[in-house]
Amino acid sequence: MVEIKGAVFHPGMFQMDGNITTVRELVNAAEGLREDAFMARAVLYREKADWTTEVVSVDLAGLMAGRVKDIELRSNDMLIVASNSDMREEYVVTVFGSVSKPDTYPY
Repeated sequence: MVEIKGAVFHPGMFQMDGNITTVRELVNAAEGLREDAFMARAVLYREKADWTTEVVSVDLAGLMAGRVKDIELRSNDMLIVASNSDMREEYVVTVFGSVSKPDTYPY
């Protein structure tokens, strides 16, 4: 099994059954990328032989366009595709002084 999460139309677990052997095939099995997918980079988490986790950066735009070599999947791989809104920095505003509700608020 492999898993895909994030800005795809059908996130979830997929069986490596011969039809899904690469990252591109996994994205296609998840019915493709949403319009808001962050194309500059996806993150592939994979187990190494010693049970530690390896993190692989994926040029998603290059891979989907065929400019970058596709990556062979291994059992238990997990691909995370961020959305553009996930990549935005969060801002907060702190209100203090002689006000009714001093606090920190998301902006």
